[in-house]
Amino acid sequence: MKRREFIAGSVGAAGLILGRDAVSAPCPPPTFGVLNGTNVATSCQNTAPAWFVAAPDREWVEIARHVEGKSIRAATSGMTAPTHPTDTDGIASLPNSFGGAVVDYERGELIVAQRGGHTQYCGNEAYGLRIASADPRWYRLIDPSPSATINDSDAIGTYSDGRMKSVHGWGGLAYGKNRVFHGALNSVFSRGGDGPRQTHAFNRAFSGVATAPGAAPLPWSNDRGPFEDYGTPPDTGNGWRKGPAVFDRNTGVFWVFNGGSAVVRTFNGNTLTHGQVFTEPSGSASLAPDTGWGVHAYDLGLIFCSLGVQPGPLYRGTDLLIFDPAQPTVWRRKTPANSFGNWMANSNSSVNYGAVYHKQARALYCCVRSNPSAIRVLDVPADPVGGAYAWRSVTLTGLIPQGVGGHATYGSFGIIEDMGLIAGVTRQALVLFTDVDGPTYALKLPAIGL
Repeated sequence: MKRREFIAGSVGAAGLILGRDAVSAPCPPPTFGVLNGTNVATSCQNTAPAWFVAAPDREWVEIARHVEGKSIRAATSGMTAPTHPTDTDGIASLPNSFGGAVVDYERGELIVAQRGGHTQYCGNEAYGLRIASADPRWYRLIDPSPSATINDSDAIGTYSDGRMKSVHGWGGLAYGKNRVFHGALNSVFSRGGDGPRQTHAFNRAFSGVATAPGAAPLPWSNDRGPFEDYGTPPDTGNGWRKGPAVFDRNTGVFWVFNGGSAVVRTFNGNTLTHGQVFTEPSGSASLAPDTGWGVHAYDLGLIFCSLGVQPGPLYRGTDLLIFDPAQPTVWRRKTPANSFGNWMANSNSSVNYGAVYHKQARALYCCVRSNPSAIRVLDVPADPVGGAYAWRSVTLTGLIPQGVGGHATYGSFGIIEDMGLIAGVTRQALVLFTDVDGPTYALKLPAIGL
C-alpha cells in the first residue's frame, strides 16, 4: 500500500480529517489569521532584526534581560500570583518544572504556559517571547486562576473555575494549531503529584489573549476561557504516562506516545477529536520513548524520539526511535555511533536535555543542561530509515548560559525557523529559557547549520 493511501485509509478511518496543515514549510504564508479574522504579517520577506544581524554565528547571546525589565518576572507586573500551602516553589520554578516551554513556529514565539505542577507553582497563566522582533521581551498572555479556585487533589485536572491546572511538562506537551497541547495530565498541581489522564489545551488564538508586548493580558473570568478539555483519551490500560507528544504539521495530527510501552495514539488538530491507538506488535519496552524528547522532521515526514531513559544493558542513552506516521505500527530503533559517554543517560534525568530539528542542515540538535556550551548534533543520512547515524559534538565559543539548573532544558530548548533575511537568506536561531529572573538566550545558526 502506498504511503498516501495508508494515511487516507487507516488513520482517516478513525474520523481524522488529514488535510495538509496550511503552514507546513518553515516560512509561513505572507499572512495568517490569529484572532477574529485579523491577519498578521509574517517575517519571511523581512530583514532580520538588528540585534540578530549583529550577533555572531554559533554563540549564545542574551535577550529579554531582567535588568532591562524584559524577563518573565517583569511580565508579572500588575498580576496577583495565586498561592496555596502546597505550592512550595512559586513562579521561580517555571523553567525547572520538568519542561519549560514550547515554540509557536508560525509566530516565531517561545511560550511558557501552565508550567509548575506537583508542589511547584500553582499558577496556570501563560507568557510569550517573540524572538524575531526588534526588542524581544516576555509578555503575559493571560492572567492565572485566583487563589480561591486552587485545589491540590491529583484526582482533579482542573481548578474550580474549570481551567486546567499547572502541570509538569512531560505529559505529552506540544504546540500546533494555535494550541499549547497537553496530551495527558501528569503531575498536576497536587500533594501527590499524579493526575487524571485527560487531554487539555490552551488556545493561543482565543479572543482577548494578548498578541504582543504592551497588550493587556486576558483577564481571568470564572469560566473555562481559553482552556479546552477534550476528556479522557482512548483506554489502553497502560495509563499514558510521561511520553512525548509531537505535532505533525503536514497533517495537523498530534502523535502522543505512551512512556510505559510501545503504544501511540492520535489527536486530530483539525477536528479537535481523539483518534486511533496504534501498538507496535512486539510490545517491547525498549522502543518506548519514556519522558524524553520528540521532534518532527516535517520535510522528511518522520518523527524522531529519544530512547535512552530506562536503565539496563539495552539502553545506551543516545539511541533514538524513528517513527513514520504512515506506518504507525512499525517502530525502528537506531543506535548511533559516538555516545560521548552515554551523555543523555548521564545527565541525571531524561528531562535535562532537549532537541530540535533544523531542516536547512537536515540535522537534530540536542542541548544538555549540564553543558549548554556544547550542542550534540545528529545528521540525518540520505536514507533516514536504513542509513547509519553518528553523534558529533559542536563546542560553542563565547557566552555560556547561566541559570541552567534542576530540570531546565527539556522543552525550554527550541528553534525559531524564520528570523528574517540576512543577505537574502532566511536564517534560524536556537533559543534557551533558563530563569524567570535572568535573560533568555538565542544563538544565530550558520546558514548551513552547525
